[in-house]
Amino acid sequence: QGAVGALSLFYMLGVAPDKRTTAGCDSFLNFCQHENSGFSLTKKLRSGIFPCTTGEHLPFLVYFGLGDDPRVRAAFAFLIQDMSAEDALDCGRYQHQDCLWGAIAALNGLAVLPAEMRSRQSRQVGKTN
Repeated sequence: QGAVGALSLFYMLGVAPDKRTTAGCDSFLNFCQHENSGFSLTKKLRSGIFPCTTGEHLPFLVYFGLGDDPRVRAAFAFLIQDMSAEDALDCGRYQHQDCLWGAIAALNGLAVLPAEMRSRQSRQVGKTN
């Protein structure tokens, strides 16, 4: 109920992680993570904007200390897999045109990818798409 907006703002302002930000991140993960591990503002609906939404929100989850959470790790894996597809930038919201916002958001998310999760496939995302 508004956690994503508050967490995004707190992250941008550099608010120190605490039990409230942890609770907000947990709420976000519980209500916005789809069964495929991508994020959507409506958990049960595959909205077609999962890669950009996922990439946009991974940085605050890592910043607030959830980088080792299995749900966050699964979201990184989803993002890498989805952005590795041939048509990764094809956006259903914009008449199936390549979406540069999607690319920027995905790269923003991958910029905080934990070192132990970096792989040839994750490095290829930035080179080929």
